[in-house]
Amino acid sequence: MTEQAEFRDRLGAQLCAAIQFVLTAQSLLMIPMLPAFAERHGQTGGSVALILVVYAVVMGVGTGLMGPLSDRVGRRKMIFAGSALTGLCLTAHFWARDFSTLLILRGLTAVGHSILIGAFTCFVTDRFPLKQRVRANGRIQLGYIAGQTAGVSAGLFLMDRLGPEGVLGAWGLVLLPLSLLFVWVVVGERGEELPPAAVRLRWRDHVEAWRALSASFGTVSTLAAYALMFVAAHAFLVVFPLWGHDRLEFNSDTLGFVFLAGGIVQAFFLAVPSTPRFSKLHGSLIVGSLRWSGFVVMAAALKPEAAGVIIGVYLVFSALLAVRMGPLQVALSGISERRHRGTWTGWVQSSGQAGRAAGAWLGGMSYAFLGVRAVFLIAAAMFIASALLFVRGRALKDTVVPEVS
Repeated sequence: MTEQAEFRDRLGAQLCAAIQFVLTAQSLLMIPMLPAFAERHGQTGGSVALILVVYAVVMGVGTGLMGPLSDRVGRRKMIFAGSALTGLCLTAHFWARDFSTLLILRGLTAVGHSILIGAFTCFVTDRFPLKQRVRANGRIQLGYIAGQTAGVSAGLFLMDRLGPEGVLGAWGLVLLPLSLLFVWVVVGERGEELPPAAVRLRWRDHVEAWRALSASFGTVSTLAAYALMFVAAHAFLVVFPLWGHDRLEFNSDTLGFVFLAGGIVQAFFLAVPSTPRFSKLHGSLIVGSLRWSGFVVMAAALKPEAAGVIIGVYLVFSALLAVRMGPLQVALSGISERRHRGTWTGWVQSSGQAGRAAGAWLGGMSYAFLGVRAVFLIAAAMFIASALLFVRGRALKDTVVPEVS
C-alpha cells in the first residue's frame, strides 16, 4: 500500500468524522428541542416523542438492509450516497410547517443516516490494520463528541433565530459539500475494498449469513445486550430535557450548556480505552460502564427534583458512555468474517435502532403516565441487564478477524 493511499485513508477517516459531526448534531438536537417542537406543534410529551420513534424505527429497518448492500457495492459509494441523501433531506426541513411533514422528513433523513451508520465502522475495519482501528475509530467518535458539544450547543443557541426546523436545514447545507469532498478524496478502494467473491454474493447468501449468526446463543445475547443498552439510554435521554423544561425550568440556553459540558466530559474519557494500560481490559470497561450506568441513573430516581443531581447524573453518564464507546465498536466489528461484515454490522445497528425506538417510546409514555422516577428505575434495570447479557455474548470473547493486509 502506497503512502498516498494511506494518507487518503486517514483523510477519509477525518471526513467521516466531519460527516459524523453533522449526523450527531442533527439527531441529538431532537432531544433537547423536543419541548420546542411540542410547543410549536401543540403536542404532548408522549406524542412529540414520535419524532424520535419514527427516526429510530426507520434507522432500524434501514441499517439491516444497507449492511448487505455495502458488502456488494463498497463502503466509499455507501458513505457518499448516505451523506448526500441526508444533506438533501435535512435541507428540506426549511419547508416543514406542520407536524406531519416534520415526521415524514425525519423518516427520510433516517434513511440516509441508516446508509452511513454501519459503513463508517466497516470503512475503518476494512482499511486500517488491527492495531490502528481503535485510534481510527476514535477519530470518527470524536466527530460524534464534537457534534454533541459544539453541534448541539450551536443549534440550541441558533434556535431562537432560525426556529428548530431552520437549524436542521442549516446542518443540511453543511453536510452536502462534505459528501462531495469525501467521494473526491477517497478515490480508490483499498485492495479493491471487498474480495471479488463478495461482489458476486446473492441476497440468499446474506440470508444464510444471518441464519448462521442467529444460531449462536452468544451472538443473540450480544444483539440483545446492544438493544437493551439503547433502550435504557434513550429512555433516560428523552425524559432528561422534558423533565428539565417542565419541572426544573431549563431553557434552551441551559440545555445547550449541559449538553456542551457532557460532550467535554466524553471527549476527555474517550481517550482512556486506547491507552496501553486499558487495551487488554476492554471487556471489563464495557461491562463495568454499563453496570455503573445503571447505578448512576438509579441514583437520579432518589431526588429527581434537584437540578444539581440530574445534571451531575448526566455528566457521569456521559463519562461512562465514552469509556465503552471505542472498545464496544471494535469488539462488535470483529465477530463476522470480512465478506459479511456489512451484513453483521447492519444487524447490530438494527438492534441498536430498535432499542432507540423502544426507549424513546417507553421513556415518553412512562413519563406521561408513571412519572420521572419510574423512567429512571426502568432505565437503570435495563442497563444492568445489558451488562449481564454482554458477559454471555460473543463481543467480549476472542472474535477479532484476521489482520488487514
